[in-house]
Amino acid sequence: MYPILIVAITIYIFINPVYSSEEILRSYFFINRDYSKAAPFFGYNVLFPAWSLSYEMYFYFVFALAMGISHPKRILITSALLIIPASILQLYFNAGISLNGNMHLQDTNITPLNFFASPMMFEFVVGMLLFKIMDYFEGFKYYKSVSLILLLSFLTCYFTTFRFAVGLYGFGSWAILLIVAALLFEKNHGLKESRILTFFGDISYSLYLVHAITMQILMKYHDHVPFYGKNSPLKFLVILLTSIVLAWILHHVIEKPMLRVGKLALNKAKKFKKT
Repeated sequence: MYPILIVAITIYIFINPVYSSEEILRSYFFINRDYSKAAPFFGYNVLFPAWSLSYEMYFYFVFALAMGISHPKRILITSALLIIPASILQLYFNAGISLNGNMHLQDTNITPLNFFASPMMFEFVVGMLLFKIMDYFEGFKYYKSVSLILLLSFLTCYFTTFRFAVGLYGFGSWAILLIVAALLFEKNHGLKESRILTFFGDISYSLYLVHAITMQILMKYHDHVPFYGKNSPLKFLVILLTSIVLAWILHHVIEKPMLRVGKLALNKAKKFKKT
């Protein structure tokens, strides 16, 4: 994760050199630019899609800590370490608990507290709960009907923009409908291996980062890209295909070699521990 993020941020600031040294340094360490700004983005990362990585890295840290305390109870401990601080901070400063990702603490000058109080933390807990309860739905007789209802509910939310907001209050609840529908279907019906889906799964992280680079390049050199001034299927297709190509290159040149290095280091650490 980290090497390709460094490369992606470096490429982005080379193309768009408008950020201060402090903003760049914060971005390299998963610290969003300004925790006094609108939640849950907090000024974004320099590479704007990477704003959410600060939450992911915090979750990984808490989850690793929980495993160190008790592997069998890791989900319970992680949930407590995420929910309790966020809830206490919201209750103390806002006198209530919000599931809206835009929630901001009132009357505090310690702006990083907004991050730890963010309702986005609750989404990780929901994800872990879904992981635990899905085993109980193996062999579920009505999985097709329920999956279809959940899928249609998701599409209804999407096309009607029901609760168009960040967090469990809005997009998070949409995602739950779609994810549970997919998990129920996979658990009871199974999915055939797809080379196309495997390909996009492999490059997904690279694609998540580099599409911002593609868009920035096209915006910077829009005078040389005649169709970029208007929204059109061609514009979307060019952005999509260019991003896929760049993601594939970064995946093979940086991500895969770094994964091999990581696995090699992990295997050596395991052998050293045994001795």
